[in-house]
Amino acid sequence: MKVLIEELLIDGIRASRRIRRKIVGDPALRAQTLVQEATTVLAAAGLRPHGDESPPRLRLAERTDAGALISFVELERDVVVIKTAGSPSARASLDREARVLHALADHPGLASFRRLIPAVLAEGVVDETSYVVISAVPGTAGSTFLRHPALRRRAILAAARAARDLHTRTGRTRAIGVGDVDRWTKDPLRRLARAIQSPPSGALIAGVEQELREGLVGREATIGWIHGDYWFGNVLLSPNASAVLGLVDWDLAEPAALPSCDLVHLAVMSRAIAGRSQFGDVVTNLLDGSGWPALDREILEAGGVRFQDERHERSVLLITWLRHVAANLAQSADYSRRKVWMRRNVDEVLRSLEVTHRTPSRVSGNPDRAPDQARRRRQPDRSTRSHPGTEPSGRRVLG
Repeated sequence: MKVLIEELLIDGIRASRRIRRKIVGDPALRAQTLVQEATTVLAAAGLRPHGDESPPRLRLAERTDAGALISFVELERDVVVIKTAGSPSARASLDREARVLHALADHPGLASFRRLIPAVLAEGVVDETSYVVISAVPGTAGSTFLRHPALRRRAILAAARAARDLHTRTGRTRAIGVGDVDRWTKDPLRRLARAIQSPPSGALIAGVEQELREGLVGREATIGWIHGDYWFGNVLLSPNASAVLGLVDWDLAEPAALPSCDLVHLAVMSRAIAGRSQFGDVVTNLLDGSGWPALDREILEAGGVRFQDERHERSVLLITWLRHVAANLAQSADYSRRKVWMRRNVDEVLRSLEVTHRTPSRVSGNPDRAPDQARRRRQPDRSTRSHPGTEPSGRRVLG
């Protein structure tokens, strides 16, 4: 009987794959396919009540650039999130997130903070399709509040305080070593070097690596768990935006990293979305000397970020940018082929680094002190969608 059940489950996954390839534009048939796949996974995971033959109610399905499918399914009185992946990059992402969630569940310092973190309910593989079933956390995506001026500041500061809570509970203060910087930068720098086509890329990458070592090694800093992709799309808040109810998408989290990266990422992403620009546009302007606006400074302060000097500030900005760009390149090879995305998120940042290596500028300084060529402000590219690349999860809602 067990073999027969496994064969039925495998046939179910295979059938849904065939249907998904054939059915492109019919929302009803696509929904039917997604329900079938959710039913198959829930059966494999042992999460369907015995004898229950009614199909699960599918609330929402999203596809990531890495190829993972995320389905929100009503199960009895609860909602669970099913993540399935067939491609190597999507499977790696699922595996990373499951390991992170298990580690956070066992962390002795998190206590009540765990209510914000999804729990792994089941995981496994059926017919080369990896799946993870996790609990759904409540709340409204923080990006919703960016469109409401009265709630925007409250939501951003609530997100910053939640990040600080995570960092305080899991971090400890010590000196940053060469090994730390290498661990944080080696793989992202290699990925960035492969994506850059220009001949002097080797020298540029070496310059970034040297600057990060000189700016960080030997400094006293809090080292602990970071979310790794901390922006409003991954923060769920209460209806009045006063409290964070959940944090999702933990696949880029790290246990021994710089907490300030989470807050800088939140500030840069929030400004990029509000300005309908790119992550790299904001980074370039900061490198060129534009300085942090008042709300961004509030975000950093609420999150417990204290820069020791301008070199420290610049180094944290650079490593946050490097993580962001490398994560997108790892998620999908398409990013390296998107000329506008590469130009605004990679090329112009590296060009600003070249300028400031020759003529040092101040990240937190006055724009009037920056070189003339560095004072330009990036404007939204109207030939692309609103803010391509400012969504690290790369998600789109399936029709």
